[in-house]
Amino acid sequence: MPKFAAILARRAATAARAAVARAAATPRGRKMITKARMFAAPAECMARNGLSTTTALRTGALTTITPVLAAIDPTGELELATRFSSPAGRAVTEAFRALNDGDEPRTAWKVADTGYPIEVKVYNLDSSRDRQALGDGLTHYKRTAQALIALAAG
Repeated sequence: MPKFAAILARRAATAARAAVARAAATPRGRKMITKARMFAAPAECMARNGLSTTTALRTGALTTITPVLAAIDPTGELELATRFSSPAGRAVTEAFRALNDGDEPRTAWKVADTGYPIEVKVYNLDSSRDRQALGDGLTHYKRTAQALIALAAG
């Protein structure tokens, strides 16, 4: 009899998954799943980062490239933070690797504008090697180098 109960339990679980899949196939179901994922994203990021990294990100001890670019262009006229944070981040990562014998910068999880968790590189502004990598990377990337020259001249 236990074998028969196991078969029934598997069939019930399969039926439940099929019902969820049918509900998810509707536009309303997809919308509900998207909202649930967006609602759960901050908790997921906190779980992946751990308490110390999450606290450091919230207090500003660790920063991503986007706030640095926003500080360079506070009016948003050049759209550095919105349009060029990804390529500028790659340039800073390359500079970090060059300065630190191939070591990778620290990574953390953050909720993107889309509402989903993404993995980003984070830098400690109190660390001299992180500041050096930020400076080198931003001066070697053409768009941010132009903004830095304009900022220094202005």
